Amino acid sequence: MPLQVDKFSIIPYQDLELNQHIDMLNVRNHLDVRQWMQNEDEIDLKAHLHFVQHLDQDKYYAVYKDHIFVGSVYFKKEDIGVYDWGCYLNPDMFGLGISMVYIMLNITSRCLTDITMLTAKNRKNNDNAISLNELLNFQIQDEDDEYIHWALPVSKELKQLSSLNFKDFKKHMINKWNKG
Repeated sequence: MPLQVDKFSIIPYQDLELNQHIDMLNVRNHLDVRQWMQNEDEIDLKAHLHFVQHLDQDKYYAVYKDHIFVGSVYFKKEDIGVYDWGCYLNPDMFGLGISMVYIMLNITSRCLTDITMLTAKNRKNNDNAISLNELLNFQIQDEDDEYIHWALPVSKELKQLSSLNFKDFKKHMINKWNKG
């Protein structure tokens, strides 16, 4: 059964129907999405399904709104209580960044009970990812020629943000952004 967050359905990759995997891959393989990925190669359906079969402690979710695939969010277990997170959005859907943060926080508080630290890695030229990490108060841990590495302790306050209804959460994040 999908996790419901506001108007969104969050479905673990393992629970997707074949046509949903295909829809998701079509978005993931779109050049506007791939250019920001660590693996910029197109992924075929067979390789993707093999990957899904071997997910163990890593959590990958497809996000739908009104039965339309809007994006994906993942949590890759790095260590005890430490998860690397990331997401991508359907390039045909605009303005869902705050929604994905809300979804990420809901998954963090409802599904990853052992989480104590979130990490992230994004390309230095990915302004959207940088802005998102800064908005969430991630701290830069390291940089190399291509990537910025981030970390954020998962506090009680951070988890409590997910208890807000989406309208109040969005207002909170926009106010925070404007205070910048």
